[in-house]
Amino acid sequence: MTINTSKSRLNKIAWLNKQKAVDNFSKLQLQKFLFFYEMFQYADEKEYDFYSLKAYKNGPVFSNFYGDTVYREDEVKNYISSVEDVIDIDEENARVSKFLIETMTDSELSKLTHEFNMWKVHQKQIVQNIKQIPMNEEDITEEDKEILSFIKVSEPDYDYQILKLGEKRFVFSKDDFNQLSDEHLELLDSLSNSEELINPVYVELDSDGRLLID
Repeated sequence: MTINTSKSRLNKIAWLNKQKAVDNFSKLQLQKFLFFYEMFQYADEKEYDFYSLKAYKNGPVFSNFYGDTVYREDEVKNYISSVEDVIDIDEENARVSKFLIETMTDSELSKLTHEFNMWKVHQKQIVQNIKQIPMNEEDITEEDKEILSFIKVSEPDYDYQILKLGEKRFVFSKDDFNQLSDEHLELLDSLSNSEELINPVYVELDSDGRLLID
């Protein structure tokens, strides 16, 4: 069966797959990875691609990629696993996009994309259950760019490790992560039910080995 998604878009997923197997990500996470990447590219005035981007209830969706992951999933996986060449991608924007989808739940990712006026402008049609609503750069506002600037600095500037416990995503430096004890993990597990903590949750170990939560 023929894949409808362009090779350039599939290559972005292939890059993600090289960092962490895409089987570890939900279909929604893959969609949000692509959306954030293209939005960062647009904000940076670099090459971007909003082709086939549509407004749906759960946020922006690249409809051609959605169709391929639902109906041609094996073909997509075969392609991305076969990519061996150096992939043409903006590493910084790709890394931040990966960080975002790894440090929020699916519902949080959807809620975040709902904050963009690029999506909000189509809400009336979405409520009316209209499908295949086109989205493009003309829908992007200065407020959207401000959101992008805010979330882009969420990725730490140090080597980090993400710990997923329940609905919480705890972010550590790799050094601190390697020093976590069973007692630390038990405490973090108890904190994973806290509604006061908002993802991503940044955690450090002080000199006495105590957890410091930002």
